[in-house]
Amino acid sequence: MKRIILAFLLILPLASAASSDGEITVAEIRTYGNELTRYDVITKYCAFVVGDRLTQAELDRRIERTRQNLENTFFFRRVNVYDLPRSDPARAVILVAVRERSPWSFSADFWKVGVAKENIGGRALRVGVTVGVNRLEFDLKQPWFFGSDFVFGGRIFYENDDRVEVENYAGVPGEYFGVEAVGVGGGVGYNFNSTDSFGAELVWERRNFYDESIKINPFGRLGVDGTTNLVSIKPYLEFNRRDVERTPTSGIYAKISSEFADKSLGDYTYRKAECDVRFYVSPGGFSTFALRGVGGYSTDSTPYFKRFGIEGLETLRAVDYNNVVGNRMLVGSFEIRRDLFRFPVFDAWFVGAAFFDIGRTWDPGEPVELKGFAYGYGPALRLHVREPFVIDARAEATFSKEFKGYLSASHGF
Repeated sequence: MKRIILAFLLILPLASAASSDGEITVAEIRTYGNELTRYDVITKYCAFVVGDRLTQAELDRRIERTRQNLENTFFFRRVNVYDLPRSDPARAVILVAVRERSPWSFSADFWKVGVAKENIGGRALRVGVTVGVNRLEFDLKQPWFFGSDFVFGGRIFYENDDRVEVENYAGVPGEYFGVEAVGVGGGVGYNFNSTDSFGAELVWERRNFYDESIKINPFGRLGVDGTTNLVSIKPYLEFNRRDVERTPTSGIYAKISSEFADKSLGDYTYRKAECDVRFYVSPGGFSTFALRGVGGYSTDSTPYFKRFGIEGLETLRAVDYNNVVGNRMLVGSFEIRRDLFRFPVFDAWFVGAAFFDIGRTWDPGEPVELKGFAYGYGPALRLHVREPFVIDARAEATFSKEFKGYLSASHGF
């Protein structure tokens, strides 16, 4: 029956379309197939609103952007956006036809597993939980709050490291301590549109350090001294023009974030800033070239647990390097990706990739010199599943000074 209704909508009386040089008014936006998702949530992801006057070329471009925006929500199995045949060439009726998917998604790596429910109540509300060897976290995010352009979010977490070696934080061998922490954060943002936003998060953390074996001024060097409190604010600005958010093949993404803490509110005073820029291009549609650059700076007073740690699957895939934790950071990544084959039963496909990472950090007071970089390179195999759950799995092997393998249920950059 649904297919019959959709076919009827597509064979409305035809009329000659407006010329590409003329302006067309978006007269109406219709939705079809959204049994759960609210109409006003879908239209928030549209790249046009009722009343917009656009050329045909611009309307076509925004229709494609709308399709990409809705696919990036992961609320839907299929998304089609139609410019319906017109009785009046200057007035467009847009049909957004969707097929909704399971609202559950999963992620995991060696140390933790996460599960989230998306689009609760059809309002785009997300609630997630992450459980790991030494971490427990609950989070929620509500974009388009009560139909507005604001987004609200919050999280609560607990973590515990039984033994932290000081050697990696500009200390000396044999120094160590244990730490447990609990914290809560809440933030508000503003959506310029369905892809670009800015906002800030306010975070409170309480940390208890124990079994310390640190020889010289532990608080001055690392911010480690009994029980401490930290209150910080984290503003950000995000710009997203990727075609597909989790498996992009074209476009650009950029995020600038910072963090400020002051002793008038807690036990620490420091400043921190980071910039993350990513480019994607697929010449001829044969393969995708992905390039990422990340840079960061923090003041020398930044405690060790807020310094930049860059080693791992999400940033620098290299092993046995010392320059991976510090107050200044620079990392670059390059990947070549190509779809291998699809498995339609689970709406799944495999991707082969090759990568090269390079980067390092600089300790407090250390001059920033462009030498001594760590690097890693190797092959990767990725599996993307979209039915009945959203899962992105990765298997990667790094060759640098030694060999190291990575397994994770998460998507790449």
